[in-house]
Amino acid sequence: MNKPLVLFNSVMPSSLSATRDAEVHKEIQAYDADMLLATDVGALSRYLIERHRFDLPRLREDEICITKEETTVRKSRGLGYIAGPTELGVVVQATSITYHVPFDGDRLLFRAQPSTYGYSIPDAVIADGELMITYKRTSEPAETLKAEFERDLNGIRTALTYLAGDLAREDARFSTNVAGWIEQRRSALTSANALVN
Repeated sequence: MNKPLVLFNSVMPSSLSATRDAEVHKEIQAYDADMLLATDVGALSRYLIERHRFDLPRLREDEICITKEETTVRKSRGLGYIAGPTELGVVVQATSITYHVPFDGDRLLFRAQPSTYGYSIPDAVIADGELMITYKRTSEPAETLKAEFERDLNGIRTALTYLAGDLAREDARFSTNVAGWIEQRRSALTSANALVN
């Protein structure tokens, strides 16, 4: 099983955008010269923009389900107890409860950090099409666990909302750049053809 990761704190949207820019610019430079000159700039721009647009994850909250399994956790022996150098508390039985949150979209964007930050974000396993958020408990009222999950889920919703704004700005800039890159290459090809002629 994959290791849980802190969501929304690994890479900035501008960095993802720079990587995308480099890939698409390279793709335009490698495009067949005759085909590029014969293709409508607008049509090719729309095709490239749509194919490389950021696909923000969308949670399918009505499909959330829960699984549980037995596990163990380490607990402190209590106040006033002095542990030995290798002792980290006692091992006790616990229940591991995992919320499975299905989603559509690009899973890698759960690692992107929105420009606005500062809300509750849980650790989660990011699988294909599913976030897995796990809580280990020895004993706790169900309402308490549900409230903690709702707080964490709301944090994910908030992060996705802010990230949507960041990615929309990056997509708008990208759209302008793509048309410019195509025009630059077409201009260079036209100049080269004129020189040869």
